[in-house]
Amino acid sequence: MVLSGVLNIASGGTGSSVRNFVDLTSSETIGGEKTFSQLISALNGVSVSNGLSLTGITSPIRLNGNAGTTGQVLVSQGSGATPQWVSAQQAAGIKTKSRSELLNGVETYDILLPTGVPTLDVNDGISVVLEAGSIPMPIPNFYIFRDIVGNRVTVHFSAPFSGYVTWLIID
Repeated sequence: MVLSGVLNIASGGTGSSVRNFVDLTSSETIGGEKTFSQLISALNGVSVSNGLSLTGITSPIRLNGNAGTTGQVLVSQGSGATPQWVSAQQAAGIKTKSRSELLNGVETYDILLPTGVPTLDVNDGISVVLEAGSIPMPIPNFYIFRDIVGNRVTVHFSAPFSGYVTWLIID
């Protein structure tokens, strides 16, 4: 017997009375758990309706092959833009945070923004905390001056201060 032309086999020639194969050219719903042993590539994106679970220590989230570095988080750049890996500090809007060396009898202290961070502006939140050194003593009153042109914050003390200045400047 010789057959020619297209042979209609609705069930995929599997011997089953129901269709139990995947038609790779049509939209369809596929039931049952599937395990793929090789990389799955999608040229037009992937959409997940429920949960996405990554398991194992070798399954990082990668962006263009980059899994970021320790302490980085993915941050959205807005609709239609690719997210970016950034430090958690940058994602939180922290421009600078640190603690001074031990100060002895100073009347002012300058907090300079590090090179490479955004410049100081009028909307930045500034928190300054004074801490006594090894010998407890009264902590003087203080005020801060925001020097936008000089890209620094100057702490002015009401009396000579000995101790530490700790600060946080947030965008």
